[in-house]
Amino acid sequence: MRPFFLIPVAILIGLISFWIFSSRSGVKYEFVEVAKGSISEEVSVTGNIKPAEEINLAFENSGRIVRVNGAVGDKVSAGQIILELDTRELNAKLLEATASVEAATAKLNELKRGTRPEELQIKGTELKKAEQDLENEYTNVIDILNDAYTKSDDAVRTKTGAVFIGSGDTAYKLTFTSCDTDAAADAPWLRFTADADLKKWQTELRPLGSTADTALLDAALISAKTYLGKFKTFLERTTDTFVGGCTSVSPNLDTYRTSVSAGRTSVVSALLAVSDKRQEILSQELTTERLRQELALARAGSAPEEIAAQAALVKQAEAQAESTRAQIEKKFLRAPIKGTITKQDGSKGEIIAPNIPLVSVISESDLEIEANIPEIDIGKIKISDPVTITLDAYGDTVKFFGRVISVDPATTVIEGVPTYKTKIQLDKEDGRIKPGMTANITIKTAERQDALIIPQRSVLFEGEKRFLYVLKSDGTREKREVKPGIRGSDGNIEVLEGLSAGEKVLTTPSE
Repeated sequence: MRPFFLIPVAILIGLISFWIFSSRSGVKYEFVEVAKGSISEEVSVTGNIKPAEEINLAFENSGRIVRVNGAVGDKVSAGQIILELDTRELNAKLLEATASVEAATAKLNELKRGTRPEELQIKGTELKKAEQDLENEYTNVIDILNDAYTKSDDAVRTKTGAVFIGSGDTAYKLTFTSCDTDAAADAPWLRFTADADLKKWQTELRPLGSTADTALLDAALISAKTYLGKFKTFLERTTDTFVGGCTSVSPNLDTYRTSVSAGRTSVVSALLAVSDKRQEILSQELTTERLRQELALARAGSAPEEIAAQAALVKQAEAQAESTRAQIEKKFLRAPIKGTITKQDGSKGEIIAPNIPLVSVISESDLEIEANIPEIDIGKIKISDPVTITLDAYGDTVKFFGRVISVDPATTVIEGVPTYKTKIQLDKEDGRIKPGMTANITIKTAERQDALIIPQRSVLFEGEKRFLYVLKSDGTREKREVKPGIRGSDGNIEVLEGLSAGEKVLTTPSE
């Protein structure tokens, strides 16, 4: 990558640099490096100087009046509260939103700071304890296995000794005639395989000692569960041979049944002990591995992506808090200008409807500016927004200043375009200003500090979504969805989500 040319664009604070990048494939991209700075959103229209008129004031939302601070004939200053609605519910929401901001900010600071040495020490200690606990889990494994073998040997060879005749070298037969012919066929074969399994299991257990490693002990526990399961099946199938109801029933069936049942209970007990031990080891292994990963992550610190994601959550929480503050502000009916109250119809405790004029104020100034704001821009305008004014009579170098004092809720169609009549009061009276003069008005509707800023032409539309292309370090481009903020009057736009400072955004890519 090599810079071809650099054009600085001042945005109050911060710079944006334009570059041309040539990839190895010969494709040239013009891009801008994302920078932080200040950005202002403005609405520019033309209006006329007119004699001041009475201003009617109404609440945007319904509510109950809790305070009255003005009567007809009272003098008021700009911004003075005349009527106030109940804000208790919104105040609670603001406290909750503020707490969310503080929590998100604290988390962000924690991610930026990284893990403290004392926290690393604590996590290291926790890991050592978990490793020791895991080692301790194996101390009685051999005892559990030997006990399981002893119980199995007793259950298979002793508890069923009177039920079968024969040996593991030849074959086994029942010592009685069973009414269940299928069970009578299965049980001797299972007795034969159980004897073989006992011998095999004993061979596997013999080399295990105190120095056996954990892998061998894990395998031995798994093998033990398999053997015990087979022995349990053998004993249950043998029990099936004790069914009564036929003429060839042995008088010893009750004795056999009691003995085999005791053997089965013993095997089941051993099986539970082996299963529980295996589960305890697995659980402790998971705990140890989790703590090992947590320590590794703590040592590694937070990834840039985590910090960026948390920063976005902070902005989201701040936006929610700001939205609640805006809702609270709408519960106050303020005088937009310095003047005199000529009408006041609100009473404490009264439930009022939205957009019903309750208060009228007449300005002390003789002149005001009236302009028609197009529908596309009216949503940005707020009472008390600052205004910069130039008059055709004096040129662009002579500036006057004022504030928005009212916006007519009714639309006025001018040449097919819906507009809203907006009034602006001058901050100071000036003898040079005359009724009928044409005024060029610039209303500052929003301003952001330390915002991520890119050219508006970089943002593309895809249905309701907004996206752009980011130039990657290998010369390829990545399509990425973003959340735009305010649009600046200088051709730039704020990006709320989807970008980080220093990334390169394509402006006019050409193939």
